[in-house]
Amino acid sequence: MHAIKKVFHKVGPVSEDIKIPVNAEFADLKGKLDMTSTALKTLETNIKQAEKEWKSIFETEAKALEEVATRYPEGDATRDSAKSFSDAAYAMLKQYQERSVAQMDYHVIADKVKGYIAEITALGPDYTKLESLRVEYEMYSGKMKGLESKDPKNEKGEHKLHRNEEKLASAKSAYEEKLQAVTSRQKELLNLMQSGFKAAFTSFFLLQAYMMDAMDSNGKPIYDYSEKYKTAMLAEGVSVMAASDIGK
Repeated sequence: MHAIKKVFHKVGPVSEDIKIPVNAEFADLKGKLDMTSTALKTLETNIKQAEKEWKSIFETEAKALEEVATRYPEGDATRDSAKSFSDAAYAMLKQYQERSVAQMDYHVIADKVKGYIAEITALGPDYTKLESLRVEYEMYSGKMKGLESKDPKNEKGEHKLHRNEEKLASAKSAYEEKLQAVTSRQKELLNLMQSGFKAAFTSFFLLQAYMMDAMDSNGKPIYDYSEKYKTAMLAEGVSVMAASDIGK
């Protein structure tokens, strides 16, 4: 019966004179933590997506260059170049795969961010319990105002009033204790907000740095070739190249 009364109280209109508003500090802290969690989840998703896309780039490039080297119809210098490009691309992929298996630093840091998000999320049941206690406190507050507005006519009425005074005091104490515990935990987590974002940024940029390092460490044949022929390739057409340059 008590649970049913709470449900009806929660969904029904509550007069201003008995309303126990949601604590402003609690609401502010909750809003900031919710925003923090959402933002960090976005970065976490982007890290996973970026890693997936880098892997796809390496795999696609390696397979494409291998096929070109295989299908090139002559055994000349251009075929040798294509083979070296394929080897370089596979070396990039291998370096990426070896670092992934070894759990690169950015994975370790990303796990810390994931853990921080989980701690914020873990406040959910506490929020639910706090709201339940607030409603109960508000319900007894309203009940007491109703009883106090009436003149108890006998001992039974006096006993009922006293019993509800005790319930109100107990409900108020339970709510305030829970509010204190929850806001204290919220502040602890919010104090870690900057560290959480620093970890997320570091993880994301380390991922990019490792992938670019894989390219820099293995891509010299590709880059050198591109620099060598860039000027000629920017000309109006391939036919303007000197015949002696073709295939070098």
